[in-house]
Amino acid sequence: MSSYFEKALSNFLSEFTTTGSIKHLVDRGMTLDQIIENMDYPASREKVSRQMYEYMLEAKILVEDLDMSKYNIVEYKSRNELSHIVSKYGKERLYFMCPFGYLVKNNKEELLRLTSCLTKREADYILGIPWILNKTYHCADLRMLEIASELMDKRDLKLELYLNRELF
Repeated sequence: MSSYFEKALSNFLSEFTTTGSIKHLVDRGMTLDQIIENMDYPASREKVSRQMYEYMLEAKILVEDLDMSKYNIVEYKSRNELSHIVSKYGKERLYFMCPFGYLVKNNKEELLRLTSCLTKREADYILGIPWILNKTYHCADLRMLEIASELMDKRDLKLELYLNRELF
C-alpha cells in the first residue's frame, strides 16, 4: 500500500514541477523543442505539448473561441500598417485567427510550404503548437506579429486580425 502512495506522490511532484517548468519556458518564448531540451525532468513530447497548450490557453496566448459580439475584424494592407495597429492597441486586445489546425489535419504539405519562409525558430514555434481546432486565435504578440508579417509578405497569406472593442 505504501508503494501506491509513494508512486502517486512521485507522479504528483513530477507533474507539478514539469508544469511549472513548462509555464516558465513558454513565458520565455521557447519553442516546444527548446522546452523539451531545457526540462530538468524527463517528460514525453506529448505531455510537454499538452501542458504547453493548456498553459497557452490559460495565459490567453491562445484562445479557442472569440466572442464575436466583442470583436471587430481589423483590415491591414502592409507590414507597417499591421505593426502600427498592434502598437496602438496592444497584444491584449488583438488576436490573429490561425488556420494551422486545419492544415495540420488536412494539408500538412501546405503547412510546411507556408512555414518554410519563416526563420527556423518561428517555424518551430508554429509547428510545435498542437493546433487542436481547425482555427485558433493567437494573441498579437511580437513573435506572432513577425510571423503574420512574413506570411503576408512571402506567402500572400493574410491572417485575420480581431480587435476586442470592449477593452478601452
